[in-house]
Amino acid sequence: MYSIDNKKNYNSLLEIGYEKLLKKTTLNLPRIAIEYKFTFTHVYNFISVTNYLKILPDILGEYIKNELGMRSYTIKQNILSLKGRTNLSNIEQTIKQYIKEEKLCNNCGGTNTFKIKIMNVKKIKCNDCIDMRECI
Repeated sequence: MYSIDNKKNYNSLLEIGYEKLLKKTTLNLPRIAIEYKFTFTHVYNFISVTNYLKILPDILGEYIKNELGMRSYTIKQNILSLKGRTNLSNIEQTIKQYIKEEKLCNNCGGTNTFKIKIMNVKKIKCNDCIDMRECI
């Protein structure tokens, strides 16, 4: 029924498929550090993180402020200043949550995504696999 060439093509396609499935995208985010001054939490190396994720610093700063229940934030010279106190693990966890909700593609696991608006519905589109999903 199948010729030898078709079986080789089928097996090679299976191998390519398995390689793509098993290939995991790992993010090596730049390290961040925090410092407390009075009632402020200063997050150092913040702009490097946003550049790595290819997002605007204000978007991630606003997300962190809202998720951690801070009063306000400012960004100056690679430092995110949050009004209130929190620890490093909370900030790192919030950044990971942002990546999972807003940047990670559900189909291929890549982070090369961007937001678009189609008929007043916000969607996240992946540049790698052309997948599209609605924003959460």
